[in-house]
Formats: sequence, C-alpha cells, structure tokens
Amino acid sequence: MIEYDLTKGRGRTRVNVTVNSLGSDLVVRIYNQEAHVGAVAVGDYDYEHERASVSVITRLGHKDDVLAGEAAYLLSKSTRRSVCVIAGVHVDNATMDEIDGILANTKAAVGEIADACGQQERTRPSRTTDTLGEPRNHQRKLYKGLRAIQHNRFP
Repeated sequence: MIEYDLTKGRGRTRVNVTVNSLGSDLVVRIYNQEAHVGAVAVGDYDYEHERASVSVITRLGHKDDVLAGEAAYLLSKSTRRSVCVIAGVHVDNATMDEIDGILANTKAAVGEIADACGQQERTRPSRTTDTLGEPRNHQRKLYKGLRAIQHNRFP
C-alpha cells in the first residue's frame, strides 16, 4: 500500500499533495487551505507503446487543470500505473510570482512522490520501472495555458 502526504511552500504558495493506493492504482489530491475539486485528471500508462496518456476534466471557471494534468502525466509515466489526480488550489488575486510558486511547489512535491513510488516499484520483482521527468514541451504547454488563463488570454 502506498501512502504519502507532502507539504511544500509557505503562506499563499503552500501546497499539500496526498497519495493513496487504490488497488494497483493511485489517487492523488493536490490542495491548499482553500481545498476544493477544481479539476480531475486521469493518467493511464500504455505498456505496448511505453507512454502515458492523460484526460482532464475542469470545473467551469477553475484553472486547476494544469496542476492535475501535469501531476497525472508524471506519476503515470514514472510509476506505470493508472493515476487519478484531484486538484483544488485557490488563492484570491494571485500574483504571477505566487502562481509560479504554486507551480514550483506542486512540481517539487509530485517529483518527490514519483521518485518514491518509482523506488518502491523497482523493489517489486513482477514489475520494473524507470523514473522519468515530464517532457519539457508538455510542461511548457501546461504552464503557458495557465499564464494565458490568468491574463484572460485563452490559447
């Protein structure tokens, strides 16, 4: 059974990431003091092509799809498991520096979890895995989308 609970950052950029196993799958929650369901992403690993695929559902008016999608992709790719990410981080009138801080804190927490899950996976004799970082193009696309949404310029 996998269980992780990490907190990164302080003040308005503080982010909590909680992971629990559900059978062989992972359920991940990304939230702050204003926890809510803003977006849900499902990452699925394709063993045949050795790649991860992500589907995201975002609630109307929410911007949490960036956090959910990136986390689902990285965790599914690095653990080779199905992953469900529920993200809800809210900060009133967030500045661009605060958004950058939230993104960095989330990425750091998810990266630590991916490394820890990857280590745990490598100890299992029935399955091997390698820990991979997210593709830079995928990250840039998500980051650009969040910045555009913050400035009401939709891609």
